[in-house]
Amino acid sequence: MSATKPDRRMVKWACGLLTALYRMAAAVVILALVFFIFLRTYGVPDPLLRKAVRQANAAGIPIDMDRVTLTFRGWRANNFRYYSKHPDDLEPVIFAEQLYLTHLRPLSADWSLDAEAADVKINPPVAWGMDVPLESDLRTVENLKVSVEIYSDRISVSQCSAEWLGANFNVDGLIIRTKKPLRGIADPASGLKLKPVKRITARQFDLWEQQLQDIECTDGLDVHVNFIVDTRKLTDSKITYRVTADRVSACEVNLSSLELAGGYSFPRAELQLSVKSDDEHLNASASYNVELGQAKAAIENTIVSEQLLGLLPQPVSKFLIREQMHLAQVPKFSLVFGPAPFGSLLEMMEGMFEVGGMSYRGLEIEALKGNVQRTESLLQMTDLEASVVGQEHRSASVGSCMAGGHAEGLVLWDSSNQFFRVEASGSLDPSLLLEPLGRVRIATNVIQRFRFMDRPPKIDLRLGSSLTDWNTFFIDVETIATNASFHDAEFTSANVSARYANKVLHLDPVALTQGREFLRGSARIDFHERTAEFDGRGSLKPAALEDLIHPELDLFGSRIKAVGNTLITAIGKVDWATMQQTEFIAEVSTDQLEVPIVRMDDFSAT
Repeated sequence: MSATKPDRRMVKWACGLLTALYRMAAAVVILALVFFIFLRTYGVPDPLLRKAVRQANAAGIPIDMDRVTLTFRGWRANNFRYYSKHPDDLEPVIFAEQLYLTHLRPLSADWSLDAEAADVKINPPVAWGMDVPLESDLRTVENLKVSVEIYSDRISVSQCSAEWLGANFNVDGLIIRTKKPLRGIADPASGLKLKPVKRITARQFDLWEQQLQDIECTDGLDVHVNFIVDTRKLTDSKITYRVTADRVSACEVNLSSLELAGGYSFPRAELQLSVKSDDEHLNASASYNVELGQAKAAIENTIVSEQLLGLLPQPVSKFLIREQMHLAQVPKFSLVFGPAPFGSLLEMMEGMFEVGGMSYRGLEIEALKGNVQRTESLLQMTDLEASVVGQEHRSASVGSCMAGGHAEGLVLWDSSNQFFRVEASGSLDPSLLLEPLGRVRIATNVIQRFRFMDRPPKIDLRLGSSLTDWNTFFIDVETIATNASFHDAEFTSANVSARYANKVLHLDPVALTQGREFLRGSARIDFHERTAEFDGRGSLKPAALEDLIHPELDLFGSRIKAVGNTLITAIGKVDWATMQQTEFIAEVSTDQLEVPIVRMDDFSAT
């Protein structure tokens, strides 16, 4: 059999077809190459680009760009800008010199795209309520990648990752662009009246950013955000976020972990913070009800470190400096705030605290603990226990032993009436309080009249006053002491109860000994009228009594001297201003009385 020869016409036709197809393919490739070169060199024609931008703006996406070119990585938008809808935001909120759009594909009337940008600049909008310095790291986002699907009624954001403020961000969310609600159906959030937020100045932000530089995350900081934003209905908007970090260093203090989580779902916003350092921790939580306008919070801390004091808020640091108060370390505390309006949250507080060491205007406290409660204008610090450090090195200059000790008590402060009250009991030298009470001159005048030579007295103390009316000042003191002095009179033991109010000092009872000699009785000293009333009995020498009642008189001791055993019973009044009201009755007996020129033995007189 002979093989069938192919038809030459068919072969010729097939070759022609293949040649035509080859030429068409080559033409398509050449056209595509020319088109690519054109788009890469000149970009999308400006009329087409302007039309696309207008369509995006009409769809509620306020964007703009100077040029779009085609690259091997996809479409590249030069000088991409995203604007805020706020009329005061004139500059673009987001700016990228080069934004790459990859996998740009239409889905019928909708679009899907992936975007990348190595460097994105942020200009904080007015709604953020802060002035951010131009050199701040907050204005720069690096290595941005995001997948966006744009539909007629929503925008989906997924697989969004970026590096911002030293943290790795991962964001997924949905922006719903719903139609306006039907007439008669109101959004529950539409009637809310939100209070304006106080704007943060550039200087305040710069100080805050400097504090953040003291925090280092060795293994990085991860932030995960999920959100649903309904542009027409606030009540359907939700957001959750979670920040985690291991091996954190804050002010050279190593923390094992840090976790911050929170979210918002109408009408409640919540936040939780957990920081761990070995067996120590700091836990905090807060919530705010938008509908009720009520906030509450709780915080507990067992991490004690002097270095962490550098993270205290600037207003707190300024307060400590102004009041000459120094903390040796961050205190332990457990506090609960609210419920109360957000701006008044600090006015509703209760809890406990424990400070390892502190100083206040020269008073050094080794340890302090107690309970604290604030209700509106009234601040109460109760069940206070303090160990006060002595300052014996100052005893010679002060004239008292300056020994420390232990004290218990309470402190009350009424800010509305500018009134304070202090109650304390314990064993310490009151002269240690001279500097802390320096602004309460009346209190220091009373304390300076007492001196304790060898050891601190046992004291029960109450004092208080209005800072606007010092005539309301009062002080009550009950003390038991050895080797003490009042005015210039020295005693080997003293048991005295003193009360001062309205410029009058009451001493009742008074029990004093001076070796084998004694004095028992009471006294009333009026500093306004400059008089002293007394009723007592004792064997003290008249010179000692004179020093006790009126140290400036110097009658006994220099002109009249009692020698030997002496017994005096006296009641009356001494006017050391004019002597006009001086009137007293005294029974005096002494072994020997010496007056100028005359000496009398076994003297007795009334």
